[in-house]
Amino acid sequence: MISIENRSNNKKKTFILVIIIFGAVFLLGQTTDSALENLAAEIASKRAEVEALSAKLENKKADYNERLRSLSIQHADMEARIKRENLRLAQYERELNEYRKSNSEAGGSQDFLKQLAGRVLLRIRAYINESLPFQKEERISEIDTFENLLVGGNLDEAAILARLWNFVESEFRLATESGIYRQVIERGEETFLAEVIRLGFVFLYYRTRDNEYGYAVKEGGAWKFTSVRNEEEKDQIDRLYDALRKNIREGRFTIPYPGKDL
Repeated sequence: MISIENRSNNKKKTFILVIIIFGAVFLLGQTTDSALENLAAEIASKRAEVEALSAKLENKKADYNERLRSLSIQHADMEARIKRENLRLAQYERELNEYRKSNSEAGGSQDFLKQLAGRVLLRIRAYINESLPFQKEERISEIDTFENLLVGGNLDEAAILARLWNFVESEFRLATESGIYRQVIERGEETFLAEVIRLGFVFLYYRTRDNEYGYAVKEGGAWKFTSVRNEEEKDQIDRLYDALRKNIREGRFTIPYPGKDL
């Protein structure tokens, strides 16, 4: 038989238990709401990060595409330059062959040979003045020597033409080879000795003992040397020097592009 006191205690315990359960449910609801809010805030933050990274990626892609377009233009320009130089040298070779043929048909007339040598010298001098300013004084000096021999009569015209042919062949080799040389650079009113890199007859870069860098650029139909201030371009030229010194002749190099007049 259950006493009234026990029933009363049971009711009190049940009431307390109900309060505890409701309190737990209330606290659990608050905890769940807080967790959801935190989760939503975290998702919003991550979404913002993703959007920022996506925008950054799009900018990178745009920069890459623009650089790729610029490199494509430069590559086409370089190929056009090389083609023009080769065509010009090939024209001289054809003319010399025609002159040889004409000389043979003319029976080796001295007057004819003298006129022929004079015309060839003029054409070669014009070519040197228009081409890349690589050791220009030395190359012009050779033409001066030929002209002096022709005018002075110290060497017969046939011999002069043969030596001119060798000179044109050496110009062909220069147009197809690259290397490191030394030459005097004139930049404005400055004149100094520099180490130069010649890439065929397309590009000419220089470096001084004081680690000053630059390149030859054609503006308004005339060649001039200009210095490089950009540190990245200096590093590019320096890496090219290092590769050529190690006799690395093949590979992909990024170099400053001195493209002005063609």
